This record gives sequence, structure tokens and C-alpha cells, in this order.
Amino acid sequence: MLELKILGKKIVDRIYEDRFSCMVCHNELVETNRYGLCKDCLEEIAFIKNNKVCSKCGKPIDNESDYCLTCQNNDRYFNRNTSPLAYKGKVIDLIINYKYKYRRYLGKYLATFMIDQYIDARYDADIIVPIPSTTLTAKKRGFDHIIELSEIMSERLKIPVASDVIIKVKETERQALLGGKARQENVLGAYKLCGDIRDKKVLLIDDILTTGATLSEVSRTLLKGKPRNIEGLTLANAEYKLYLA
Repeated sequence: MLELKILGKKIVDRIYEDRFSCMVCHNELVETNRYGLCKDCLEEIAFIKNNKVCSKCGKPIDNESDYCLTCQNNDRYFNRNTSPLAYKGKVIDLIINYKYKYRRYLGKYLATFMIDQYIDARYDADIIVPIPSTTLTAKKRGFDHIIELSEIMSERLKIPVASDVIIKVKETERQALLGGKARQENVLGAYKLCGDIRDKKVLLIDDILTTGATLSEVSRTLLKGKPRNIEGLTLANAEYKLYLA
């Protein structure tokens, strides 16, 4: 009986947590907002929009160049990528909680950051394509977080999701454990085009851009289908200095 009461409390807490509590600090929200954050936590969220960024991958850079060194020295098969958030501080906590701790209710708030970025950056997509995971990876997490973000964006932006046009055909090592060059080699040949995207304006969705190797390899595979263009929109972009290797 005690176990049932504890389970019931957890369910109730989860149902109401995202309506009345801040998504980061869990304090009661004095005023609700579209990001699910209290005023103090919202002020600590690292937005990218006021930073100078790489014109290709959207990564914050601290010099006068138009492109980061990674984009200068590697082929990029997407037209551009932008991100609303920098991957640091409370942004890391939000993504980890959503991605690995099964707090699926965070998806609607994280997608809101991406929808705002879509509008601010003046994207004009025909279809939304989630960066694919293998079935095994999605099964381990309990859900496919990128597809879920894409579906929320699709519903609000009225752009169809095409999650079946490309699939991941081989397991890869976790990109987070690898350096820059190894990331490119890790994802090479990992994807397969399965659908018709001819003349479509494709919007690729992912959670974090580090070196951009995954986004570029998926784009390289999609180019076989002769789309009109391929653009990326990632929730967060990691600091460039961490990924020189």
C-alpha cells in the first residue's frame, strides 16, 4: 500500500510539475510563461542571439572571422545551422533531464526555444526531418527525444515531419566521448536515405551541435535525394573551444 501511495504521488507531481514549478529550480512559478522558467532562471539561460556566431554552423566565436575553424577546414553539406541556446549552465541541466531522465514534459518548453529561433532566423522549410537515432538507442531512452521535439514544432508551425526519409543503419559510439576528427569518422556512412525529398526545403532538427559532424553527415546523405536546400536548427550549440581536437 505504501508503495502505491508513493507511486501515486510521483505521478501527481509529474502531472503538475510543469504547470506550477520552474523547470530548472523547481520553485513555484509566480507567473507562468511559455518557457516554464522563473524570472531568475530565465535570466541565467544562455541565449546565443546577442553573440557573434559562425555563419555556417551557428557556433559562438570570439574573433572577427565569419566562420569557425572547423567550418573553415571541413566540408559542410548543410547550408546553415542556427541555435537559440548555448550549451552551458542551466541549458545542460534541462537537456540532460529531458534526454536521459525521462522528463518528457520538458519537450514542449525546449521546442518553444526552437520555434522562436525558426521565426527569428527566418527559416522557410517544406519538411522537418529529425536527426535519426537507431531503434536500440531510442528503446534505451524510452522515447526518441528528437522526433518528439520535431512533432511539437510541426504542430505549432504547421510543417510536416518526415521522420522516415532517412534512417540510422549502424550503431555509433557516443559522439560526446570523441574528439573532432574521430566524430567525423564515427558517423561516416551511418545513415541511409529512404524517402523522396526532391526539391524540398529540408529543416534538420537535433538537440546539440558540437563539431557539426552528425549534421553534416546526415546532410551529405540527404543530398542524394536532390533537395532544394538543407538547413539545420539545433536546440543548443556547444562552445567552440571545447571541440578543437
